[in-house]
Amino acid sequence: MIQIVTLFLGLVIGPHPVELAVDPSVAAVDLHLDGSMAARLDSPPWQALVDFGPLAPHELEAFAIDASGEVADQVKREVNRPRPEAEALVFLERNASGKPVAARVSWETMGDLLPIETSVTLDGEPLEVTSLERFPLPKLAGDDFHFLQVDLEFAGGVSAHTQVVYGGAYLDEAGTELTAVPVVFTKGKVRKPEQLAGWFVRGDAPQRVVAVEKGPAEIIVVRVDSVREVAANLEGQGFGMGFGVVGASGGAQAGTEGSMPSGPGAVASSAEQSRKALTFDAEDRLRMLLPRSREIRHDRVTHRAFVISPRLTNQQGGLLWALTQDYYAAGVSASERIADAVAVAGMRAAWGNRRRAVILALSGDGPDMSVLSPAAVRSYLRTLDVPLFVWHFENEASAGGARLAEWPRAEQIGSFQDLKKAVRTLRKRLDEQRVVWIDGHHALEKIRLAGTAAAERVGTYFANP
Repeated sequence: MIQIVTLFLGLVIGPHPVELAVDPSVAAVDLHLDGSMAARLDSPPWQALVDFGPLAPHELEAFAIDASGEVADQVKREVNRPRPEAEALVFLERNASGKPVAARVSWETMGDLLPIETSVTLDGEPLEVTSLERFPLPKLAGDDFHFLQVDLEFAGGVSAHTQVVYGGAYLDEAGTELTAVPVVFTKGKVRKPEQLAGWFVRGDAPQRVVAVEKGPAEIIVVRVDSVREVAANLEGQGFGMGFGVVGASGGAQAGTEGSMPSGPGAVASSAEQSRKALTFDAEDRLRMLLPRSREIRHDRVTHRAFVISPRLTNQQGGLLWALTQDYYAAGVSASERIADAVAVAGMRAAWGNRRRAVILALSGDGPDMSVLSPAAVRSYLRTLDVPLFVWHFENEASAGGARLAEWPRAEQIGSFQDLKKAVRTLRKRLDEQRVVWIDGHHALEKIRLAGTAAAERVGTYFANP
């Protein structure tokens, strides 16, 4: 009877056109933004200009009113909230007694892509799966519920995630919707779901926690162009001094800090160490996002699509290698939109409901052509519970300036050792995060921690004003 036709590609701020498809029997349409009346339409064309205000997550609802003044239909659309580019579902196969014995996964993407990488975990532990068409579930003792999660990676940086809870009270609730809330346990002890009763509330209503997991981390680096040259110089520093770098185990990898490799193959060995410097855990997702965009025209509205790399793996190289690579894409603008790109990176980092972080790698002093301000972007990322780490790469030509003033409290990166220290800090901050899964579908900003909870939301705990 009623549909919101507008797709809301990208981030939406200020006045924005909203178009609806409405059945002829509808007498009027009420548009509500975050629960408040935004517009009333009583005749075609069913279009309105809705003011979304500053950058923030929103909920847009359209109510179809019939001739008697009653609500005949309604539809909801989330705006400026993380949303998937692909969707996946997991189905459980049960035996005669109703216990799940196997699972299968289906997915849908634009272009009918096949996954190039899959990850399945059960209660936070990896589950070996040979085929997503059907895979057996292990027999687990007891009547507790279990948390099955599936992550699919597709070409072009597209990903899909799905999860299901079964067993215990969830024996017949395989389709239960869940909400992921990233937190830090402030007393250092990772809690079990049953120990978190009363910690999470919506309004005054306590919410049931069904799982707590660590899982992989989503790391998105917004890299301005001038960082490439500075990072290449740092790579040269590391090449000359040996590494001893932070690796997947959190300790030192091959090579001793301050030592020089020697003998046959020493140059090749050092080059390989340079390429593998500063890696993350093998299951983590690292991507680069460039603050250069191309314009996309849709429904009379111009959107900007930023260049983002596919997932970068430890086999390809570490963070230092990734900072020096060329991610050229045809048709992008010559100007940089740094703040806008950080906002997009924040929404992208929150898509997968994982531990997450956005790194802004700055250098140079060129103009930022963004529509959004750095202050507005920081506030938006806090709302999404995405921590922001700002690194300023220094060389003789970029010791300060306007960019550094716009992003205060940036960590200065003037040497390979500085970068290694920054990565150590980032890894520690990621390791402190946990994802708490709450029963039901909720807007993240509507969930709060009770005063007695020994935890903090990630967006608040790692706030970088």
